[in-house]
Amino acid sequence: TIPKWLRLAKLWFTGEEKCKACSYAAATIALALITTGLLVKISYAQRDFSTALSGKNAEGFYRAIREFVLIICLAAPLFSFTKFVEDRMVLAWRAYLTRLLLQAYFKDKAFFRLGLRSGGSSTDPPTFPPSTFSKSPAPLGATSDASSSNLDNPDQRICDDVAAFVQSSTTITLALCKKLFNCAAFAGVLWSVSGQLVVFLFVYAGVGTLVTTSVFGKVLMRLYYTLLALEGDMRYALVRVRESAESIAFYGGEKAEARMVHSRLVAVLSAAATRIRFTGYYDLWTSVYQYATILVPSLLTAPRYFAGEIEFGTISQTSFAFSSINQALSIIITNLGQITGLAAETDRLDVLLTALESHHQANQDACAVLPTTRHSTVQRHLSPEEQGLSLTNLTVNLPGRPNEALCQDLSLRLDPGHSLLIV
Repeated sequence: TIPKWLRLAKLWFTGEEKCKACSYAAATIALALITTGLLVKISYAQRDFSTALSGKNAEGFYRAIREFVLIICLAAPLFSFTKFVEDRMVLAWRAYLTRLLLQAYFKDKAFFRLGLRSGGSSTDPPTFPPSTFSKSPAPLGATSDASSSNLDNPDQRICDDVAAFVQSSTTITLALCKKLFNCAAFAGVLWSVSGQLVVFLFVYAGVGTLVTTSVFGKVLMRLYYTLLALEGDMRYALVRVRESAESIAFYGGEKAEARMVHSRLVAVLSAAATRIRFTGYYDLWTSVYQYATILVPSLLTAPRYFAGEIEFGTISQTSFAFSSINQALSIIITNLGQITGLAAETDRLDVLLTALESHHQANQDACAVLPTTRHSTVQRHLSPEEQGLSLTNLTVNLPGRPNEALCQDLSLRLDPGHSLLIV
């Protein structure tokens, strides 16, 4: 999935708006660094506050309060501005990727050919080799060997999956950067107090991540992929009823259409119930994983406090640093649902992208082998002396398929009042 995600992500970062994309990325990373520094300052202010309070040091207490308030006054608007920049980045990325896919979708009548070629089960996740890369990527990225037979609901992929893909990619990537910064910043703080806590954290998070990905990862991804496809099928059925309302009403087909929509609703509800059940198991596991570490910082630092080696405020600072590093190392465990959703959205968009590229390549290859003497248009000649219709060497191809002819080199003459059916 990672190569596919990189293939989709680099469309914006290496395309026409690469300067804008890199500017947004640099701004968000810089803001993440600044906010991490403020969090470290908050931990020291919290330590001084607790130490002064336990020692009944009024002057130190109020000094720590003033420092804390000053940090909060700086951090609050900065956190809000960081969120604003992230949302603007999501909007710009979504706009570019959606326009790119729409351009490819309508080019060379791809929307028509993809509709004819779509024939696979919409609930089967695609399995195909990783995409290949080139030094100079095409406007839509590198090519792949995936087939469009698994392409269902391209409208849903362009509208919903692009938005979800961009939102999840931005959220998870920035969260990963922030967690790494937090881990690097607080590791020194925590190591200065207790090296055992640092070692315990890395071992604990490693084991937890391994269990989470191996037990829940693939299952939740497949369930999310299936649910997206089934919801798209149900929406397509309702759209078809709306677009063909006159024909359905005229022929009395509402009962058959209602049965079909209800059957797809049952499939959606069944898939959603299955996903809820497995999500419940996952939530139970994460709750146990998180609550099991609440007392660890206090248990490991309490002996040193009772021996007079550390101050009381150091215990609260240790808990704060422990929590920050634990959240950083447990990002996969706590965000598995969003990560599996992103993986499913990445697969769906990769299949769409590959199908569009295959169509454009096939269209170019077909045009390259067409005879150069064949006319691409119908020439009309009017003669006042002749009556009726006369066709000479007429060739009609399927839209978007220059090498597939409905009829070829057809010549005929029809007198007024006569008709002819060509099959």
